Amino acid sequence: MEKIGSYLGENSVLQGRLTFKGNFNLDCNFKGDISAPGTLIVGENGKIDSNIHVRSIICKGEILGNIIAEERVEILSSGRVYGDIWAPVVVVKKGAIFEGNCLTNEIKVIRSGKPDAAVSKTSGVVQLYDSARQESKVDQLSEAC
Repeated sequence: MEKIGSYLGENSVLQGRLTFKGNFNLDCNFKGDISAPGTLIVGENGKIDSNIHVRSIICKGEILGNIIAEERVEILSSGRVYGDIWAPVVVVKKGAIFEGNCLTNEIKVIRSGKPDAAVSKTSGVVQLYDSARQESKVDQLSEAC
């Protein structure tokens, strides 16, 4: 993995829309939307209330929201995810908490303004997120982890 390009520590509280390139470590409280072509690392003190659309994600803290990852989602033993995950590779380590649905088909990502969209190459299912917090638009997530 490449080095961390940006870091926000546990004494930070952010709200809004976050976008970044490279690796970004959030070890703070964040509420809003995250959409970026990089890797998000949620630190052990991180509490994220957001729909997330990134290349990959490593979760050591807590995420409340849906995740689309173009490459990989990894929930480490201290991690907690409450929401649906859509990624080609999903790893949940022993001791981690994951409450939601998981779709592990290969995806094609469409990044053309708001909302972000991902289309499953095998099932044709489309998943949308807009800037307001909402439930997934997928009618049915057919595979569970």
